[in-house]
Amino acid sequence: MTCEEALAHPWMAFDSGAVATNKSLSKEKMKRFLARQKWKKAGKALLALKRMALLSKGDSSVSPTSPGEDSPLSPEAEHALQSLERKMQVPPQFTQSLEDLTVVQGSCARLSCHLTGYPDPEVVWLCGKEHVEESPSKQIEYDEDGRCTLVLDKVGPEESGVYTCKATNDQGEAFCSAKLIVKKERQNV
Repeated sequence: MTCEEALAHPWMAFDSGAVATNKSLSKEKMKRFLARQKWKKAGKALLALKRMALLSKGDSSVSPTSPGEDSPLSPEAEHALQSLERKMQVPPQFTQSLEDLTVVQGSCARLSCHLTGYPDPEVVWLCGKEHVEESPSKQIEYDEDGRCTLVLDKVGPEESGVYTCKATNDQGEAFCSAKLIVKKERQNV
């Protein structure tokens, strides 16, 4: 079987672009998901502080409240909650940087990095100084563990450039960049 025959085989002609291997979330859905995750981590401490506040008042008829309800907290509990919130806040930081990438024209390019920060950083991707907007050929993925990935499908020479992931929250901002080089397809002579 020649290379041309192998590439013409129905298995190779299958368009894998129609099958999504990763689920892509919108920014808003991801923010809500990460907020729930943060509540799960910090919520137990908050509920414990509320229980301590209620016990210190000696009022056993009042039950602990959910995070959305207003409840009078003692000054000590308020101070402890504010202290906990301050300790949790950290600026964005990249724990895994983007890496330079060289791909062949027409293939898929994945630029991936990992970041931390609280409150959850807002992530923006740039190519040069221009914002990268999501489209069918450009997808931005966020994982719950802090991994951010820019997926460029069927890249061409116009996608070559320096890509930057910019993460921002109330505590600061961080940048991470890498160069994407798109080479023309190799031709067999």
